[in-house]
Amino acid sequence: MLRTRLGWHTDRVSTPEMPVTYTMSIAWPEAQVSVQPANQFAATIGVPGADGAADSVYVTIGHVSPPFLSGTPEDLQEKLASYGPLAVDTLARYVVSRARLQEFIDVLQRVADIYDHARGDSSDDHASGSS
Repeated sequence: MLRTRLGWHTDRVSTPEMPVTYTMSIAWPEAQVSVQPANQFAATIGVPGADGAADSVYVTIGHVSPPFLSGTPEDLQEKLASYGPLAVDTLARYVVSRARLQEFIDVLQRVADIYDHARGDSSDDHASGSS
């Protein structure tokens, strides 16, 4: 079970000079969902509110399987030319605030750094797209 700390800030206290921060523990029990391969990711900024600013980001996660191809190089070229766009199977859609998006980015970056460190890779190698 993964444990983490969750904190939030409120100004609903008796004096504005002394805001109170509450902290609670949260637990992530073992997920009861199947693990799905994901290789496609999209994000869209939400619709602006009355003030003209977007208040959310839509994150979509999906998977696309490559077509099965076999044959001579000429056969492959013909088959590839006959395919239209490959359909992405949408696995999940989430809507998050900009602040939660940053938390997600931070979590992914920490995991990527740990992964790269364990492999002895430099994060600069991944930033440029090389391996």
